[in-house]
Order: sequence, then C-alpha cells, then structure tokens
Amino acid sequence: MKGLSRERVVAAALELLDEEGLAKLSMRRLGERLGVQAMSLYRYVASKEALLDALHSELLSAIPIPDPDAEWRAAARSLAEGFRDQLRRHPNALPLFATRPAIAPRSLRVVERALELLARAGLDPAAQVWALNGLFGLVLGTASLHFEAAPGVDPAALDPAELPRASAIPLGGLDPEAGFVFALEALLEGIARSAAQG
Repeated sequence: MKGLSRERVVAAALELLDEEGLAKLSMRRLGERLGVQAMSLYRYVASKEALLDALHSELLSAIPIPDPDAEWRAAARSLAEGFRDQLRRHPNALPLFATRPAIAPRSLRVVERALELLARAGLDPAAQVWALNGLFGLVLGTASLHFEAAPGVDPAALDPAELPRASAIPLGGLDPEAGFVFALEALLEGIARSAAQG
C-alpha cells in the first residue's frame, strides 16, 4: 500500500503502545491509526506476535552500545542505564520485555555485545548468561517499581512497634535513581567477585 512500510507500521504500533498500553494494542487498532484495514498490515508484519517481536527489537536495539574497548564494568553500567532509560521513555513496554525473549536479529546483536563485555570480565559462557539475566532482571524489576503507577504504603499508617523499620521510611519515599544505582553497583561487584574466583 502506498505510503505504508514496515518501519511506519512499527512506529505507529509504538505510538499506540505508549498511549494505550500493551493490552489495547491490536491489529485492528493499528489499522485504524494508519487509516487501513487490519488485513493490509500483514504484508508488513506476519502476525500480532511478529509485531510484538518487532517492537521488542525496535526498543532494545535503540539502547546505546558501549564502546567495545571500554572497561567491562563501565560498559555493563552503561548498558543497564541505557535499558532503564528506554523503559523510562516507554513504560508500557515493560510487560513486553518481561514476557518475551530477544529473538529478532537486531535484539540479538544487543545480547551479543552484552555477552562480549561480560566475557571480558572473565566469566565463562554460562556465567555470562546468568550475569546478563541478572542485569536485565534488575533493570526490569526496578523499572516496574519506579515507572509504573502503583499504590504505595504510607509509613505513617504502620505500627512502629510491629514494623519499626518499615514505619521509619521517610514519608517522601526513597530516591528511586539512588536505589537503582545502589543495586546495580552491588550486582556489578558480585559479578566481579565471581569472575575473580574463576
């Protein structure tokens, strides 16, 4: 169809995802957004599943890839922060990354670069995968706490006698960015220790 392309279809799908969330993203709604019948979209994406894979790839491949010569810990930190930034910009994509593996070629190139930097840390292939899962899991977990709207607990409503530490949390909450940095540095330190132990 004139004026339509795979790139335009994926871009429109990302707009819908950002505006309405993953649950409301459908081929029918996407067709309406583009002014075409849903069946016309299958010339550009084979199925709804293929569209979700394309969105996964589009977002993951936009993460800046660290310099291949950078020190591994700095590179891993940069990769994690880049992934977190993507999720901050597109919080409705969180379920997409929590439920779908990286299988598209563009996504797998990001995974390959990440495994390379973890190999430079001295990890064996299995440990590289575990460390990468830990890094991405940390990013996804903290992003789900920090970027998705969720009801919080008011420490003032807690009984200090029963929950002394929970009730002492400042009413203003804790800085989510500081919390992410703390957890990331702890994870990187653990990876470094594991690599040193062989």
